[in-house]
Amino acid sequence: MAPNLGLFVPFFYIVEYARGIFKAEYLSFYLPAFMNAGGVVGRVLPAIVSDRIGRFNLLVPSTLLSGLFCVTLWLGADSPIRVIMFCILYGFSSGSFISLITPCIAQISEIREIGTRIGLLYTVISIPCVP
Repeated sequence: MAPNLGLFVPFFYIVEYARGIFKAEYLSFYLPAFMNAGGVVGRVLPAIVSDRIGRFNLLVPSTLLSGLFCVTLWLGADSPIRVIMFCILYGFSSGSFISLITPCIAQISEIREIGTRIGLLYTVISIPCVP
């Protein structure tokens, strides 16, 4: 599994998780839409705020929150409203990570090296980890 692929695990498994705990299956298929709605706001709002308080100052908390939401909210979600709340919050935090990682690389690079470093970042992320 690639190191960054863990970011997308909730997107892959939230429907099956919800189908296992909900009586109404139709609601489970809307959960990726809730995640993506949170992700839209999470990609735009932190990018605007990061110009004022710093990109790294938002990247670290968004990464931490993504993990904490999985451990606390997802594992404790036993009702539809809790799962929907997890989807929206996780979508927001993971969306902010996705939108902030590239500007962070650009911030620490010279203008001639930005493309090379971003390409190297995504190349390293794409290499599977073999246990």
